[in-house]
Amino acid sequence: MSSDDGDLENQAELEEKTRLINQVLELQHTLEDLSARVDAVKEENLKLKSENQVLGQYIENLMSASSVFQTTDTKSKRNFATDLGRNLQPPADIQRRRQYNVIFI
Repeated sequence: MSSDDGDLENQAELEEKTRLINQVLELQHTLEDLSARVDAVKEENLKLKSENQVLGQYIENLMSASSVFQTTDTKSKRNFATDLGRNLQPPADIQRRRQYNVIFI
């Protein structure tokens, strides 16, 4: 083995080490970038959760202040639901079509 062969081998090892070091550094930078992105997303998530709570409370306040969303006595609710159930029948042509809907397998 001549000194030229040893020098070539050492140079190849040095190039491989340099390549690996550069790859490790690149991966470290990528990891730092991803970590920063995760932190930013966590912050944004907390901000949006807080905004959702505020909006939810605002909607609840609007609903409680509006007469449209106020509850009525249970007797009128029960009668309305019963009447609604009795009076909601599909039109006759839809009922006839339902008789002939058959599924073939």
